[in-house]
Amino acid sequence: WASQLTAARATLAAEARLARAGLSALDRFSTRVDELIQDIYTVAGGETTTPVALLAIGGYGRAQLCLHSDIDLMVVFDGPIAAAEERLVRLILHPLWDLRLDIGHQVRELRDFDHVEVDNPKYLVALLEARFLAGDRAVFERFVAACLGEGSDWRAPMRNALVELTAQRHAQFNRTVFHLEP
Repeated sequence: WASQLTAARATLAAEARLARAGLSALDRFSTRVDELIQDIYTVAGGETTTPVALLAIGGYGRAQLCLHSDIDLMVVFDGPIAAAEERLVRLILHPLWDLRLDIGHQVRELRDFDHVEVDNPKYLVALLEARFLAGDRAVFERFVAACLGEGSDWRAPMRNALVELTAQRHAQFNRTVFHLEP
């Protein structure tokens, strides 16, 4: 896996040196990281019989992963999290940590999405970018229906969080949309 990651990083770095590291290059890099994570999931996947979906969220979910960006993952189980599920999560995360990747992770049960978590605006905004990586697609679809669907109770708090975080960012950079953050 280390050689896979090194090759993906080298390709993106080469594109950046040639001033070709735009959104399409970030998308290609994200795809290569997807493949690495999917390979790791394939090795770990037989650990539990509980249906599970592995999701990319945040900037990684948008497929705009930069060279040394953190990788935000969410593991969603369609059932209680017990010892086997915890082992699965470890078998996914430990190889990623061994590769010295900066992994942000959330582990949830589908029933956790029955109630909106309004106290974490960054989490709410990150969920807007959720993208299926591996596992049971039906679990992902149920997550999407619960959080992102037309009648979801999550939609208004997500929108409010996005507006709030955008206002904070603009205030931090003198209320201009033309400043780039460092």
